[in-house]
Amino acid sequence: MALIDDILNKYVRIKSKYSNTHLNVWGTNDAVANYSNVTVYTLDVGANSQKWLISKKLNKVVISTKADERFEIDYYRGSSNYGNATMYNHGSDMTDAQVEITGTITSCRIKNIATGHYLTTETTSSSSNVKWLPEESTNRQLWSIEIISEGGSGGSKELNMPACHNQKYHKAKDPDYPKIYSVYFNHYCCGACSVAHVSEFYSQ
Repeated sequence: MALIDDILNKYVRIKSKYSNTHLNVWGTNDAVANYSNVTVYTLDVGANSQKWLISKKLNKVVISTKADERFEIDYYRGSSNYGNATMYNHGSDMTDAQVEITGTITSCRIKNIATGHYLTTETTSSSSNVKWLPEESTNRQLWSIEIISEGGSGGSKELNMPACHNQKYHKAKDPDYPKIYSVYFNHYCCGACSVAHVSEFYSQ
């Protein structure tokens, strides 16, 4: 089984094997905006800025921050810091956000598909910057992934089962029907209706 099958639609922490610190959105109080910088930082268990959702958006694998799942890790193309890892709300175009994650859960690489560059910890500092750089044979580009919980479309869903009345037993539709009628069919749901609702729910 490929690594992506184990981590897709999961909330995770991503840890640099170079600095031994965690992938992090730089900011205050989990605030995220376009071009928020991506760094590594000492573990903060409660910080959503260090929790990530690996999911598919527009059929592309992306990494979003739990602090605000509208934002994905981006390949910054500005002239001042080209190739920096930043956050961006890509909306209807996930080209620069699409990634490929290969390896194992304890040692993997994260590649930006558009450029072929890899997510890279720049230094061993506990607050090192993170960039996208060409492939190299060092552990600056190696990461481990810790699964926290289910998330996104892979998480729990609420099934709302409306009362679906079998019309044959509905007093309003058949006022002449005897007073003793099936309370179960009137107030709840027949087996066939239940199956139909569950089938529709899981097909969404």
